[in-house]
Amino acid sequence: MTLWRIRATVDDRPGYLSVLTASLALRGVNILAVQVHTTERGAVDDFLVDAPDTLAEADLVAAV
Repeated sequence: MTLWRIRATVDDRPGYLSVLTASLALRGVNILAVQVHTTERGAVDDFLVDAPDTLAEADLVAAV
């Protein structure tokens, strides 16, 4: 497994974080920690994740 730090800006609306985490889970990514920061433009989510070694950076970006 490989550790990654991911930062994503999403709309601060119900269900959006759930969609993002489900997309990561479908690729076998384990979320170790998450911090959500609200801004005027939406929420900034910082994740520390453990991803399979076979998961390429491009695949992780596509999941987000």
